[in-house]
Amino acid sequence: MSFPGVESNGLSAGWQSRRTTQVVVWLGTVLVALCATPLAAAHGTSGTHVYAGGVHLEQWHALFLIGLGLGMAAVSAYLPRVLKPTYSHYALWSVFAGLVLAAVGGVLFTQLATATEYTASSIPFPRAWYQPIALLLGFVMMTGSLLLGRLQWPTRPEYSILGIELGLWIAYPALTGMGEYTNPLGYALVLSVPLTVGYILWQDCAGAIRSVLRDRTARRFGGGVALTAGLFFMFAAGFFSFVPEEGLNAPQTATVTTLPTLFPLVTWPTLEWFFPTIPFVGMLSVGVFIIVGMLGGLIGLNAAIIARLWTSGEKTEVTESSVGTAAFVGANACSCCGPIIGQFVILVAGSSAAAPIYWLFVDLASPAGTLFLATSIALLTGSLLHAAKSLVNSPACEINERSSPPSVQAD
Repeated sequence: MSFPGVESNGLSAGWQSRRTTQVVVWLGTVLVALCATPLAAAHGTSGTHVYAGGVHLEQWHALFLIGLGLGMAAVSAYLPRVLKPTYSHYALWSVFAGLVLAAVGGVLFTQLATATEYTASSIPFPRAWYQPIALLLGFVMMTGSLLLGRLQWPTRPEYSILGIELGLWIAYPALTGMGEYTNPLGYALVLSVPLTVGYILWQDCAGAIRSVLRDRTARRFGGGVALTAGLFFMFAAGFFSFVPEEGLNAPQTATVTTLPTLFPLVTWPTLEWFFPTIPFVGMLSVGVFIIVGMLGGLIGLNAAIIARLWTSGEKTEVTESSVGTAAFVGANACSCCGPIIGQFVILVAGSSAAAPIYWLFVDLASPAGTLFLATSIALLTGSLLHAAKSLVNSPACEINERSSPPSVQAD
């Protein structure tokens, strides 16, 4: 598919392709350079500065990058409204550059953070509350999904099934016991959610997704956003780090090992590595791969459809609503917002003020992180269905197969 107005700029397709490739490579180089620069004293007494290649960095520098990136993305999103519509192609890549800058700032902010540990005495509420809260939240989500599905989408039982699965996901620790980490129900829940999401997308918007993926610009933009979101999740959640922990038991040589780790819900085989010469510490489990892959894929597909609508000149409400949903979900998925907000509170008000945030989002026994994760999956799936319906109804895109249910409506 071609985009109206792109060829009118007098630029050949080959030149545009080379320029786009150069921009993506440049942004990737900046991301790798900022993250891979050897860090020293990142977890010192102040926790707010490091020396990387002789450059003095503080967490405020990372916050500046975050603000600059988000501001750049927001301004670029409005450029086609005040400039010629033919510039939407270039504004799209400016939005992507802003998102990459914001992600780099978020990664640096977490890497420059103070290593703060909290004891059980700092918890602001009894830990025994976790189980009844998890049961209540899970029951509310399951009941609400069943009722909403019956009333709003009676011919789409898979919508209710997804909500029930997510509700069970929240209530799982309380249903099986906080110490049950190998129950088959946990593995079944984690595996069933992406299967149900995939079935919903296949049934309701397969044609729209295939149409978007045939478009090179939308495909590249969606893939870049998915990759950026995935890397941001991995660093923000602590699965990747360029600041290895120090101590007596810390390895001094390159180490690669496998062991079971808890997340999500149950224990999964995990590959862990540590390369001190880079330095780079990471862990990747089957469960993490499933969750980050599903969230990154949903965000990338949302971004690809938004890019297709935008560059084709369609002025639809779904563009703004989907961007807002994706931005909100991207900040909350995997509970990444918890550690980042906690570090910001530590920077502004001290470590004691951040204790409630730590216990809500970092503690694996807390239902808050699982609630945010389940809500993110539901919102991203609904946003993608809504965007696909808008694309199907768009005059700029002709799809001759069922791509979204007629009953799907914008909230």
